[in-house]
Amino acid sequence: MPEFAFADSSFLVARFNVRDRSHTAAIRFTEEQKEAGSDALRLVFSDYVFDETVTALVMRSKRHD
Repeated sequence: MPEFAFADSSFLVARFNVRDRSHTAAIRFTEEQKEAGSDALRLVFSDYVFDETVTALVMRSKRHD
């Protein structure tokens, strides 16, 4: 049975922002979880974390389109 962990915006920003200093670690973690199959750790996050992540990525990209 998989375990669940709460992902915060810093992890999500690192996962999707190639210029983030933790990007490589976030990608590595994600790949390890994929390889674990159905027993992988499941990440969950709230709509507030999602909103904060999108805002951070938009602000860092300096593109608002």
